[in-house]
Parts: sequence; structure tokens; C-alpha cells
Amino acid sequence: MAAEDVVAKKYASGILVGIIIIYLAKKYGKQYLINLYRLVYAWILNRFGNRYSKLMKKFKEELLSDIGNIVKTEPLEILEIGAGGGQNFKFFPRGSHVTCVDPNPFFDEYLKKNLDIFPHVKLNKFIVAPAEDMSQVPDESIDIVVCTLVLCSVDNQAKVFSEILRILKKGGKFYYLEHVAAARNTWIRKLQDFLSGIWWFISDGCTLNQEPWIILEKSGFSKNDHKQFYSPIKMKLLAPHFMGCSTK
Repeated sequence: MAAEDVVAKKYASGILVGIIIIYLAKKYGKQYLINLYRLVYAWILNRFGNRYSKLMKKFKEELLSDIGNIVKTEPLEILEIGAGGGQNFKFFPRGSHVTCVDPNPFFDEYLKKNLDIFPHVKLNKFIVAPAEDMSQVPDESIDIVVCTLVLCSVDNQAKVFSEILRILKKGGKFYYLEHVAAARNTWIRKLQDFLSGIWWFISDGCTLNQEPWIILEKSGFSKNDHKQFYSPIKMKLLAPHFMGCSTK
């Protein structure tokens, strides 16, 4: 197929999708469309999460290797922000109690399926809420907070870090693994900056050129230990990564 035909086909497909969206919005209302989008997005992200977890297994193992060694009361209380389908459960110590926070209610089904696969952890509750407002979680009640591929799509990183500090017990730890902006003045960074607007629109608010370490360092954690690296992800826009652990 000629390049022009491919472009024309994609353009026609885009118009068709637009017409379908407008039709559904008018016929069933905005809320129906939002719920349909969340349902489909949960399915897509769960499939992506499974592949990402396999690809990044050694990095997750490195990041979470000492998660069971902190001073704590039994059981270990873990809160995961944006848990998706529960792909990180396999890295949590046996007997952990996990609270999951996600604004998308349709991840609940995938979480329950993963509980059958990883029965060594117990799901305390699934809270439908943004990371900026975890008011349903009591102050200083959590030993560990985990988030992977979350900070790129929150509205206010400073608020998220503030909430994490609020719910963590003294000495509690915050573990994170995120795709981030490439080094400035590199071709990848320039492309990230150029595509950031449209990427945000098509990827549920995901930001390509975020630099969370800048805000993290000013958030009030007693210790921040993190590093930047290039992951084995083939899509170069998403290859730059940032992971680490911050202590309250």
C-alpha cells in the first residue's frame, strides 16, 4: 500500500472515530462516554502493565528488594497509587496488607483477578480517588507507598507528595519508578517537548517531559535516593526513566 493510501486510511479512520464519539455523547450523554472511556482505558492499561512489568522486572526487583526490611508493626501496610491491575503485587512481601488508590473504578476487577494469582498479599480496600486527595487514608497509617508510571499523569505533583508524607508513618518509605523527560538539549527531549500537548490529549493526561525530581527534592522528605537511566523500552520517547526511594 502506498504511503499516501496509508495516510488517507488513517485520516478516514480518525474522522470515523470522531463521528462515533460525537454520536455516543449525544445519544447517551457525557457521563456514559466518560465511563466507556475509563472501561476501555483500564483494559488497555492492564495489558500494557503486564508487558511493562515483564520488561522492567529487574528494575522493579532492584527498587523493591528491601521493602520488607523497614522497621514496622505487623502486618506491613502498603499503599499503591495507580495500582492498575496489581502487577506490582508479586514484589510485595508475604502477609502485606495493600490499599490501592486509583481514580478509575474499572481497575477493581483486574486487581481482584491478580489477588487470585498472588494470594500472599491481602487487599484492604480499593479507593476511587485522585492521588492529590487521599483523605480516606488516615494520617501516619502507612509503612510503604509505591507508585509506578503514575506521576506523569497527576494534576499536581506537589500535592501528591504532600499527601504521601501525611499518610506515611515516621521513617516510612516512598518507592517510585517513572518514565520522565530526557536530558535537556537532546533530540529525544526536543521531540518530547514538541509532542507533549498531543500526547497528553491521547494518553489520559500523561506528560512526556516531566521532571518530578525537582519538586520531590523540595517536598520535605528527610532523605531522597534516586537515579535516572534509560530503560529497554523500544519507544525512545518513553525510554528515559527515574526511580528511587524517599524516606519520611
